[in-house]
Amino acid sequence: MQRDFGVLVLKSWELGAATFHRGVTPETVFPFVVEVDHSSLESSTLLFTSLEELVTNIELIQDAHLAVAANRLIHALGFNTQQQ
Repeated sequence: MQRDFGVLVLKSWELGAATFHRGVTPETVFPFVVEVDHSSLESSTLLFTSLEELVTNIELIQDAHLAVAANRLIHALGFNTQQQ
């Protein structure tokens, strides 16, 4: 992350087992989430969004791997999707 995006990772967590969508894509994806040092973000080209915005717009995600990872993150953090 630091080499490719200029972001210093403080900690990382797996978001469950790897996913593989047979017949859709050849990749095996290992979803994870990272905590980053906010002071390293000003030089990064990465874009971030709030968890609330992610929940509100989850149906706009068209990539299956990203949709699975986003839903796992929402549930892992115990975010109440009924609030939206």
